[in-house]
Amino acid sequence: MNLKKHVSPAKALRHFGRKQTLKGAIIIGILAGMMTVIQGAGYTVTYPDARSRAQFASSLESAPSLGVIYGESKNLVSASGYIVYRVVPFMSLIASIWGLVVVTKLLRGQEEDGRWELIASSNTSVQSATWNVLLGFAMSFGLALIISTLITTAGGILPDIAMSLVTSMLVTLAIFLPAAIFVGLGIFTSQLSMSRRRAMMYGLIPLLGFFALRALGNTISDVYWLKHVTPFGWSDLISPVINLQPIWFLPFIIATPMLVVLGIYLVGKRDLGAGILKESSSAKSHYFLLGSAGTLAIRQNILLFIGWGLAALTMSALIGAIASIAANSLIDSPAAKNVVSQLGGSFNDLKVAVIGAGLVFTVMVLLIMITTCMATIRGVEAKNYLDNLLVQPIRRSSWLIIQLLITVVAFTLISVLCALATWLIANAQHIAFELGNLLLVSIALTGTVIFTLGFGTLLYGTLPRLTVIGMYVVIGWSFIIDAIGAVVKLNDLIVKSSLFHYISFSPTKTPDWSTFAELAAIGVVMAAIGIVAFTKRDIIAE
Repeated sequence: MNLKKHVSPAKALRHFGRKQTLKGAIIIGILAGMMTVIQGAGYTVTYPDARSRAQFASSLESAPSLGVIYGESKNLVSASGYIVYRVVPFMSLIASIWGLVVVTKLLRGQEEDGRWELIASSNTSVQSATWNVLLGFAMSFGLALIISTLITTAGGILPDIAMSLVTSMLVTLAIFLPAAIFVGLGIFTSQLSMSRRRAMMYGLIPLLGFFALRALGNTISDVYWLKHVTPFGWSDLISPVINLQPIWFLPFIIATPMLVVLGIYLVGKRDLGAGILKESSSAKSHYFLLGSAGTLAIRQNILLFIGWGLAALTMSALIGAIASIAANSLIDSPAAKNVVSQLGGSFNDLKVAVIGAGLVFTVMVLLIMITTCMATIRGVEAKNYLDNLLVQPIRRSSWLIIQLLITVVAFTLISVLCALATWLIANAQHIAFELGNLLLVSIALTGTVIFTLGFGTLLYGTLPRLTVIGMYVVIGWSFIIDAIGAVVKLNDLIVKSSLFHYISFSPTKTPDWSTFAELAAIGVVMAAIGIVAFTKRDIIAE
């Protein structure tokens, strides 16, 4: 009789950590690599000679306000320098959020769901199990680095980009080293609270704070020193392409292991299922919003809506607050002025164009919010919570439709509040545009939301494990195409594959309601197919 080969607990745990994080690592690696190659190629096409590149670099150097989102405006006379300016800051933020979310799910999330009890009952200590699971995640993290480096190197073969393997590795490290810091922070915060949501918030707040410090250091010369105290600033200061500063690798080398070791140490200092911070193990029962499946969905998602809503409002307020400053700094920058005007949908009023361009990032935040909502819907099923609802007199289709409707309503409300906040701040700076038109633009965004939710529902009904990944791919692709399309003329078919192509970002233009109707109709059809498929398939756990 053939017996399966015995697998040690340590190896099984490493396999578990790798398997749980592999898909996300592949996606983030491909995204980082593709962003570098596409931005580099777009730069060489738009600015093919030394004269045009020098003019472009000069125009961006006179517009430091763009450092809120991008990097330092230096070394822009080469494609590799432009890649560092345009890609590294944004992708380091995305990779850091990914690392924090994944590691808190892998540790505190699994413990919250009761899976660590099985591990603790074996002859493997919880600290040893944590270490082995993290080693598995480290393999996935390393794979993301390798994928990004290989794609960047392949694109660097192009003579106009001319990035060697070493340069590609340095650029990739500049993207992923901040993520390593926040992985370590996620390991630490996973020991503080009893819930994954709190652990993630404990890490997300400093993450966004550090990114804000870096943005201030980039845009205000008097506080440039702030970049010295934030991982995102260290990533900039490495300067991986020109004038490499290896000394700034040192903070990453010191901080990351310290956070990891501290997190694993704290695992042994608390009880299973508990946190370091004092939290009550019991709570008074609250029956508010438990009367129906709809009110339960609101109760389950209210904190999610509030959190993402505050993030969107903050982004809207920030863009509105810097609109005048940014517009003034762009007056003598023809190339940057053209890019912002193209993104913002206004060539007549640069301040309005800045606000329109900023709307792109607000929409990104809100699209991520609805993807998170779909992840919550999928999580209810994956964790076997849905069984408790379906034993009640409610149909599967009704439960899913209620969830989707609540998401659309929440998005619309937050979008309108963002429009109102933007208008109030802009009006205080005497930037003239009609509030009514901006509100119509905000409402018209629901067409894109219905389309995106419809696509997610279609995946949820047919391939539930790919729901969230598929939605993120669509959103990421749209952002890439929109960013490239502002500086390079793309094929019409490629442009139309972006969600942002169907959104009016100009506060002064009336939305195209026929496009809104088409997107909404297609989204409803996809959602209907997904809902029917959901009612016909088995419940699929993790």
